Amino acid sequence: MPKKKSKIDNKFGIGILVFIGLLIFVVAIYSLTQTNGINVSKVPPNEAAVHRISLKDAKAAFDDGTAVFVDVRDPGSFSASRIPGALNIPLADIESGKVELEPDQWIITYCT
Repeated sequence: MPKKKSKIDNKFGIGILVFIGLLIFVVAIYSLTQTNGINVSKVPPNEAAVHRISLKDAKAAFDDGTAVFVDVRDPGSFSASRIPGALNIPLADIESGKVELEPDQWIITYCT
């Protein structure tokens, strides 16, 4: 006669499955927090150091002179509306290498 599984055996098996599921979940969360959800290996090297900052932090850095705002829109859009004191360097000029920005200065780009 086949041996009947006891309730304890069933609970043990379910417990193992729950433990494995939790372990996978924890490893996935840990992996995501280590790269902020971005697969860094697929980010081009020149874009890997680009970070978003809050408007409050950007304004504070601009006001105390530690940052410069760069408007990357075309000159027509820039002349229509802009942040006072911002530089206008169209993105195409930056990407083509026509313009080099000071690497020691904190550069905050915007396009709207």
